[in-house]
Amino acid sequence: MNEIDEQWLDPRPVAAGHGLAARPGSAKKGRRRLVLFDNSKMSAPYERWRPIRDGLEEALQQEGTVTIEYSDLLIEPQSAHAARVAGWLAAGADGVVFGLCDAGVTQPTLSLAALAEKAGIPTTVLCIDQVIELGATCAGFLAPGLPLVCLPVSRLAPASELRAVAVAGVPEVMHALEADTATLKSEALQRFPFTASLARRAADGDGPRSEPFAAFALDNRMTDGLPVVTPTVARVDAMLQAAGGDASRVLVPQLAPSGGALTLRQAAICAVMAGCTPERFPLVLAALDAMTDPAYKINLSNITTHPSGNLLVFSGPAAKKAGISSGRGCMGPGHTANLTIGRAITLAFINAGRSIPGLSVLAPFGSPAQLSICFADTAGGPFEDLATLLAGPGESVVWAHKVESPHCVADHISSTPEHLLDTVASVAATLGGNSAYMPSDLLLVLNPEHADVFKRAGWTRRDVQHYLWQHARVPRASLVGRGLKSEWPAAWDSWDMLPVALAPERIWITVAGAGGPQSMVTVPWGYGHAVWRRIAAAGAE
Repeated sequence: MNEIDEQWLDPRPVAAGHGLAARPGSAKKGRRRLVLFDNSKMSAPYERWRPIRDGLEEALQQEGTVTIEYSDLLIEPQSAHAARVAGWLAAGADGVVFGLCDAGVTQPTLSLAALAEKAGIPTTVLCIDQVIELGATCAGFLAPGLPLVCLPVSRLAPASELRAVAVAGVPEVMHALEADTATLKSEALQRFPFTASLARRAADGDGPRSEPFAAFALDNRMTDGLPVVTPTVARVDAMLQAAGGDASRVLVPQLAPSGGALTLRQAAICAVMAGCTPERFPLVLAALDAMTDPAYKINLSNITTHPSGNLLVFSGPAAKKAGISSGRGCMGPGHTANLTIGRAITLAFINAGRSIPGLSVLAPFGSPAQLSICFADTAGGPFEDLATLLAGPGESVVWAHKVESPHCVADHISSTPEHLLDTVASVAATLGGNSAYMPSDLLLVLNPEHADVFKRAGWTRRDVQHYLWQHARVPRASLVGRGLKSEWPAAWDSWDMLPVALAPERIWITVAGAGGPQSMVTVPWGYGHAVWRRIAAAGAE
């Protein structure tokens, strides 16, 4: 049967957003109780945007009383949003103006705004143009029609221009808080027509289609840009059979920016699309389970400006059984298991979460890391593999972290641990790395030849961790006035040299690849942390 006539399955979520709060029109003009909510981007250290807040406050005072609230929504847990909205209701707020969305803070800001709309409070969200499409994607799923106000400003604009742009935007802000909801929804669809194809319509169901899946997937932003395998019912059923369990089982309760859940059925569809085989699908599920750990911060990581991907290290018998490469070239092309397992994760996030590269993912450049960083490790030198370290001999694990593309550590000459680790430290501790401001977990992947340097010198894993923690540091003075908002532990307040890992034990060391003069180090995203899960025996058989 031609695949154009076969039944194929759609992995996208159905848009289940609620309606907007009723708008009162202009009846309360001049008497409104408004909240101007600063999501952290209009306060220190982001002083460049402060004139926007000042201009808004002054102009909005012509429309009623204005209360300014502040919270860093990148840090505040989403579980705190309900209490915040309840406080606005108790205070009789007539509207909330959110700002400023200029990067990853967009997603939690839209989430809070949608919750306020659901509670009956009109809102609007101020965005710079770099994030407006992400905002529209979030709104299209969480609260269709939720009005976004785009401020056409540059990060380098003088304060007077920023203030003037903010004041000029207030009429649009008031329109967003006053217009009837039907008008707002119509305007949103006209401004952002791409939102019409982001979700699967419930009425479509699953059945024979009038066009090949590959073309449909490209047209509806369901791929990573590469050709995909058609997820026919037979192929998806084979994947589900390998996994066992209820196809409707929720694997990830909520994915940004759609806010939808990822089910076992959707994951199976995406694994088929990626070219993954059924016997490898349990490893995809183990990786997804690891990423549900709150420490991973999966929703922020899915839309971040940071050019990073989901790095997966498989370790133990399950990795060997699945054919995941740990040897020469294991981080590059040519290794089917490595590429298709990692790609299955990427496609699941693109389709269930609708974190679409170039649209609702904010990375200005993107990265090859967003396709797949997946490999297996081995034992070498004085270092046991991660499975033995974390779970014990004979066990299997997956270790995951959100990181930049692994960076080469080239050292043809060093023959002592100190010399070699000084080279590693210089790569790991950079002013442009997020970990200089948001210390997290650092992964060092040694090739067998470099690993042998430590064995010959009698160094242990603990020795390497402590040396790197002491030497992979950046001067505090060099970080002031650049980078991003720092989140260093309070105990470091008096330190002049700041580590790029939270503690020695948060420096992870393993062995992979082939002997040679290059090892690899990964610079992390920073806001999240490394996680791991044991792979059940069934996954290794």
